Formats: sequence, C-alpha cells, structure tokens
Amino acid sequence: MHTGRWRDQFGDERPRIEWANAVLSVIDGESQHGLRDAYRDRHGFQTPTLVTWGTRCFDHTFVSRHFEVLDSGYYHEWREDLKLSDHSPMWVRLGLRTDRLD
Repeated sequence: MHTGRWRDQFGDERPRIEWANAVLSVIDGESQHGLRDAYRDRHGFQTPTLVTWGTRCFDHTFVSRHFEVLDSGYYHEWREDLKLSDHSPMWVRLGLRTDRLD
C-alpha cells in the first residue's frame, strides 16, 4: 500500500510513503490538533474500505473529545452508481459526551 511513487500538485514524483506519512500525521489518533478521525476511531486503521483505487483515502470527518463516535460509514453506492466523483460521501452518528471534560 505504501510502496511505489505518486505525483504531487507540481508534477514531481514522490515516494508513496511520504503521502502515507502525511495522511497519518493528521488522522492518527488525536495528534497535535486534538481531533480524531471519526471513521478510524470507530473502525480502526486496518479496515479495507479505506481505499477506493490505488492508495487513495476517502474523506474524513474530524471530531473533538466532546463527542463519542457511535457509528460511521460511507455511501459507496453514490460514488459507484452515479459516478459523480471519486469520493464517497460520509455519514457519522455522534453522541455528546456528558462526562466532565477538562
């Protein structure tokens, strides 16, 4: 998944591991910005639905510590059947945490 090369916005070829590390620096746990990727929080990082084609990741919904992720998923059918985009729309069901958050 993280082997090979990709072209950046300037047309330069880069090692795919750079792209993977950049994505993970944002979505891995709560990182420095304090937000979690809702889908990965619920389903983990090893879920096979992370990839459309190649190593493209789907879009993300970020949540703060104030929310519990009850469930999350993608509407793949909209992307596959309607062919409007290479992105699958997301849905997330959240619960407001009521315990004391400092």
